[in-house]
Amino acid sequence: MSSAPHRSKASGAPVLHALDLALVRAFVALVTEQSVSRAAEALGQSQPQLSGTLRRMRALFHDPILVRGSSGMVATDRALSLLETARRMLADGQTLLSAPDGEGVDPMQLHRLFQIALPDFISAAMVTQVFVALRQAAPGCRLAVLPVRGPGEGVAMLESGQLDLLIDASLVEAGHIRHTRLFDDPFVMVGAATHPAFQAPLSMDDYLALPHLAAAPGSGVGPGLVDRLLLERGLTRRVVGWVPYLNAAAPLLAATDMLLTTGSRLARHLALQADLRVAAPPVDLEPLHYALMWHERVHRFAEHRWLRQLVQKALEGPER
Repeated sequence: MSSAPHRSKASGAPVLHALDLALVRAFVALVTEQSVSRAAEALGQSQPQLSGTLRRMRALFHDPILVRGSSGMVATDRALSLLETARRMLADGQTLLSAPDGEGVDPMQLHRLFQIALPDFISAAMVTQVFVALRQAAPGCRLAVLPVRGPGEGVAMLESGQLDLLIDASLVEAGHIRHTRLFDDPFVMVGAATHPAFQAPLSMDDYLALPHLAAAPGSGVGPGLVDRLLLERGLTRRVVGWVPYLNAAAPLLAATDMLLTTGSRLARHLALQADLRVAAPPVDLEPLHYALMWHERVHRFAEHRWLRQLVQKALEGPER
């Protein structure tokens, strides 16, 4: 089948068979990377080969796709406007052609970009395991870990094709979103090793009266998840500081009298960075229940199933 652009006599528009999955994949890589050399590396192609593909795209779309900017190549407005559509086409096409049982994937031959999103307060504690597993199993692949403010934003990114996977403690129940349970993460408190909270048994009243550090919610300053859980019991703690990124809280906790109540995975990660201690708080809080989520259209795609299994194994969560 010819891959040159063909036009319908009625409308003059290119007909669909002028496109193929290889061309769509190349378009996504070029517009995402905004560099022929980086896109070629991601696709496992030579730069001259991809330059030839770019010339075909320019003729097909009647648009340069990439143009020179002050610090390198930049995507045109038209190319950026088509990116989400191209991502959806690629995901749908791959699902159509892939084996339903997930077999036939050779990780050592994979050359593609995977994108996952997870909240800041667990990213640092989890991405190392995922990166290590991916680099060992599929060194030709790359991984982008993206920030997300809540599961609603993550689901929108799954729907648009911007994401392969979403990890969050807030499960989204929707017909087009698949999920599996990853792990439960109990709440602990973490603070300076010399903090009085770790020197003797801590009462509930003392815990609530001590100065606390919290994650700034999307609205700015206000009650976060821990505060809402406490409020359900009629309890209020004394929050004196908010930060947007809990991953960077280790030196702040080590240098102040504040306590942070967070999931055990992040607490252990922070304790590796500074002289901190971790202990259970004197209040029984419901653990965080983390889930792995993905869109229905990629559920049977072999490469995606392989990725899900890799992430689950890296995070020690069996698929259910």
